[in-house]
Amino acid sequence: TDTGFAPWREEARRYGYASGAAFPLRVGEETIGALAIAAREPDAFGTEELELLGEAAEDLAFGIATLRTRAQGDRARATIQRLAHYDQLTGLPNHVQLEERLRRALWNADTNAQSLALVVLDINRLREINDALGFHHGDLLLKDIGARIRGLVTEDISVARLRGDEFALLVPAGDAERVTRIACQVLSALREPFAVGNLNLTVEVSAGISLFPQHG
Repeated sequence: TDTGFAPWREEARRYGYASGAAFPLRVGEETIGALAIAAREPDAFGTEELELLGEAAEDLAFGIATLRTRAQGDRARATIQRLAHYDQLTGLPNHVQLEERLRRALWNADTNAQSLALVVLDINRLREINDALGFHHGDLLLKDIGARIRGLVTEDISVARLRGDEFALLVPAGDAERVTRIACQVLSALREPFAVGNLNLTVEVSAGISLFPQHG
């Protein structure tokens, strides 16, 4: 008989419902939803049942709030973890994560008598581009450089952006011949122009290679 229920009355009758009760799910001052229960019997919900169901709705709201708080905490921790270990501009691992991977890789290579290589790439003309075109174009260029490097190498090679205009490749089982070939391929690919906005930009790149165990 509640006039507020009029839009749903005929639908309820069609399904054979003769009574219903609804309880708000409140978290603090906010109503986040409702718990609705229908019955085939008229006047199915007595005072005690309504009190019990009201308490159940409060418990349900508390549980939902707890789960949401926990999920928000998990997302916050994941965000912090990503900020700590990934470069926000390129999406590549940053120097912190690279150093962690390098320590593990060195231990593994030493334990199993394997080789390892680290290639550091330096973008020589980035400051000129930033001075001439602004940091926005420089950032777009760095993103494209990171994506191009990542697309050139196999999945077993870790690609990272270090500080500023430096990138690095951590190459497992990297003997001198293999690493030199990889570095030359990357240098050659980075010489090709980058389309940034309406401009085609070219960069100069230097590479340094360090081998384990030869170089300590």
